[in-house]
Amino acid sequence: MKPHQKMEQARIEILLNPRLRYYAGLMLSVKIEADPSVETACCNGRIIKYNPEFIDDLSFKQTIGLLLHEIYHPLYGHHYRRGNRNFRLWNTACDYEINWLISKEKIELPNEGCIDEKFKNMAVEEIYEQLMRQVQQQLDQQLQPQPELEPQNQQNQNQQNQNQQNQNQQNQNQQNQNQEPQNQEPQNQEPQNQEPQNQEPQNQEPQNQEPQNQEPQNQNQQPKNIDQIITELFGEGDDPGGCGMVEDMPTENNIPTPSEISNEERKWQSSLIQMAMHSGGVGNIPGHLQRHVEEILNPKIDWRTELREFVNACASSDYSWSKPNRKYTQMDLYLPSIRSYELGKVMIVVDNSGSISQEDLDMMGAELTEILESFQNLEACVIYHDTTVRKQETYTIGDLPLKLRSHGGGGTRFRPVFEYINDLDEPPICLIWFTDLGYHDRNLPPEPEYPVLWGAIDAYNLDMPFGRVIIIRD
Repeated sequence: MKPHQKMEQARIEILLNPRLRYYAGLMLSVKIEADPSVETACCNGRIIKYNPEFIDDLSFKQTIGLLLHEIYHPLYGHHYRRGNRNFRLWNTACDYEINWLISKEKIELPNEGCIDEKFKNMAVEEIYEQLMRQVQQQLDQQLQPQPELEPQNQQNQNQQNQNQQNQNQQNQNQQNQNQEPQNQEPQNQEPQNQEPQNQEPQNQEPQNQEPQNQEPQNQNQQPKNIDQIITELFGEGDDPGGCGMVEDMPTENNIPTPSEISNEERKWQSSLIQMAMHSGGVGNIPGHLQRHVEEILNPKIDWRTELREFVNACASSDYSWSKPNRKYTQMDLYLPSIRSYELGKVMIVVDNSGSISQEDLDMMGAELTEILESFQNLEACVIYHDTTVRKQETYTIGDLPLKLRSHGGGGTRFRPVFEYINDLDEPPICLIWFTDLGYHDRNLPPEPEYPVLWGAIDAYNLDMPFGRVIIIRD
């Protein structure tokens, strides 16, 4: 069976097999294409690409396992959650998260790598941090001072010098024998002249100690970089698990915006919920997918965590190459140093329609202050509104903490605020809007270029045409 036929037959088997057909909708939502440039196979949430030579070596059951492995990557959001993390190590962590789950369904994977029960029920970010600590330990070991080897080196050098002298003496004796055959007496004393030969094991000892003689050279070798250490720890190539990779979601600028990530997250969460419904209910899908659906329907993530993640995602970077990590520069190994994020202008909008209490404002102000204090080049513009913009305040890092106060009252309209922001000289890096989402007019403008976060307080209408919605509850 040719590779493309094997892949198509494997997908049909998933669609028709009663034990697997709850994956049918997910399998039909992606294309399958051959791509010889791919190491094994990969998925970016739109397409599953595969290397025909790799598929040709798989059994039919392993091909089914490969397809399910690839669809699990977007199902668990791996294609939009990587951020700035190392690509190879992220793929390893992703495999550890899903391979254990797939194996529990008695599905045969192409390779049994990256399956470890110690990562059971752990999020991929947590697994990644554990793997990165292993890499960091290897990097730190390269900084450890090496033991002083000069005495041993001197001893080896002395032995080598003695060997050379003995060899020179042998050559001289042999030459004398060839030139003066009548002088045979030295031959009677051959044991004395050949004494170095009788001591050959001692003279050759340094050769048997080659690792000791080589050790000083190791001190001069170039230190290993992160990719070399990842290869030593987890295997070669971009797919250490050997059963398919995940690529970042395709975007226009190759870097997904918070809005694009939010839309992609909703898309796959919706697909999972529909999968459960078409299967006759959450109870008819595997247990780990049941928990996944329940987490979507009843999120346990605290709103403070979601707020911090949103702000961090809007920061320009979390590493600085302009100031390399001095811990490694002494080894001529240049790694970025972690520093405070550069955030720029943040727009904070407060709905003063009357349903948000001063206690709510104090709580949100305190949380935002704690988040913003970790940034530099900060400018926080706070806008208060009801049916129109009532007041604007500007904070820099030296003006913190934020002190949110109520200004206005009455109804709620969002469009005037967007128009006010559009008239500013510079657009914000992001917009955070605290509101009950009880707006009177539905005439919202098109989605802005900057990401929007709706902090919904005691809200039940969560259907917003754009932006990310988090529910603020204490």
